[in-house]
Amino acid sequence: MRAFMAIELNSKLVDKIIEIQKTLAEANALVKFVEPENLHFTFKFLGDITPE
Repeated sequence: MRAFMAIELNSKLVDKIIEIQKTLAEANALVKFVEPENLHFTFKFLGDITPE
């Protein structure tokens, strides 16, 4: 399982990120966008760990 420590973003910040994603999409940027419900700020990636 891939694990990380993260915090959720407030709705105002999520809205701004969605605006930026739309701008990048219109510019045909080669970017994989995350769905708004999955947006978060990762502050520590733990990597692959076992459930134990």
